[in-house]
Amino acid sequence: MRGFWLTAIAVNLIWWGLYFWAKAIQQHAPTSDGLILIALGLAATAWLLHENVRDTDLHHPFSSRCSFRWPYAASPFF
Repeated sequence: MRGFWLTAIAVNLIWWGLYFWAKAIQQHAPTSDGLILIALGLAATAWLLHENVRDTDLHHPFSSRCSFRWPYAASPFF
């Protein structure tokens, strides 16, 4: 459920950031507000990716030397 809310927050921040950025360009106003919202949306996306990788333990199969180097260890040339 937490991933759903993080995704909703990230999508909304990026969408409203793009909207305010484009609207500021049309009205010849500073675009910093939209860029800040986009940056916050990208930060929420990075947080979501971090939580998903942490929960699935994606790095464990690649961190083991035996499982990662097995094809090379079986070959007489390496």
